[in-house]
Amino acid sequence: MDDYPHQYNGISLGLTVYAVAAIVADHELLGSALFALAMNHKQMSAYYAPAFFAYLLGRCLRRERPLLEIVKLGAVVIGVFATLWAPFYLSGGAGWTGVLTVLRRLVPLQRGLYEDYVANFWCATAPAFKWKRVLSVPTSARVATFATIAALLPSALRTIKTPTKDAFLWCLSCSAFAFFLFSFQVHEKSALLPLLPATLLSLRAPTLAARLPLAVCFSCYPLLERDGLSLAYVGVMGAFASVIGGGAPPPPSGGGGGGGEGEGEGERERRWWGRVDAVSAAAFVVAHAAAIFVPPPASLPHLHALAFTSSAFVYFAGAAAYCHARLWAETAAERAASRIFGETKERCRGDPDVLRRVGEKFAAAAAGGGEARDRRGARASTRSRRKQHAE
Repeated sequence: MDDYPHQYNGISLGLTVYAVAAIVADHELLGSALFALAMNHKQMSAYYAPAFFAYLLGRCLRRERPLLEIVKLGAVVIGVFATLWAPFYLSGGAGWTGVLTVLRRLVPLQRGLYEDYVANFWCATAPAFKWKRVLSVPTSARVATFATIAALLPSALRTIKTPTKDAFLWCLSCSAFAFFLFSFQVHEKSALLPLLPATLLSLRAPTLAARLPLAVCFSCYPLLERDGLSLAYVGVMGAFASVIGGGAPPPPSGGGGGGGEGEGEGERERRWWGRVDAVSAAAFVVAHAAAIFVPPPASLPHLHALAFTSSAFVYFAGAAAYCHARLWAETAAERAASRIFGETKERCRGDPDVLRRVGEKFAAAAAGGGEARDRRGARASTRSRRKQHAE
């Protein structure tokens, strides 16, 4: 899906993965430089920019010299941009004219709100509201920009207030979904951008990481069919579905999501995902069957493409809502724990032994909570196996 049209999105996506890994490992200057490289390779990497900005700003504001930390990050990013854009400025004495020429190519407003059928809000709602007829190109660009900002702003503000590493990963997903679902002139393959942070969250949300690749490929089927990749689509989808089997594996023992700050999925959440899987699989099968056996009417030649993208849009919108809910839940737990510990610390000021014992109790409570979750998960798995055996 990526390299067939020779667009090589994997380069910018790979640079983004390295940037996320560096920042999570507390190498924030290196991560900022890597992400600046990703944005200059593909401007679509800007889908992640609000999450990087929110997390790094939140971290800087909690340090002893926040202004100095912000200046250091800004200097690194400006240095990378200046180095990469200098040839366009210097070549033949073009100056700013050369830079503006490149920028105009990067922002193709003349193409309109969308071209092909994409699994985003504008295409899914186009049958009910003819956006291209009602809105001029400049107006539609402004409306799309406003909708995108409104969709990503809550997660960005939440991450600034609670800049944990888990919040950063969830905010990456929220930001990428906001751009894909609501921004101007989205390409089908841009679905790879919200998919990337979902895979990075595989220990926190294993079912999302296992199911979203299938939904992304499904959303791109009209494009893949047009490029003669139907057989490759069936083979890759079948192979991936057979690997993940009945779903994501249960979390490893000793914690909810494999260690770190956050937790994985609970039993109730996995049951909810099971219902989502059933409904979405039925919709996907019906869409494929209709495309094979039911010819579209002459007046609606793109009906099947619309069915694929609209079904995928509903799935993506639900996944985006899920990412927002998880971000809110995890940051709320972190803020509550910080507030309780801060109040205890204030009451215990001047008595370090008491504070140390309180910290040990917090750690013991967290470990006990993990063990309790493990016991509940084991009991639920035992009940499930007994039920399957009886059936």
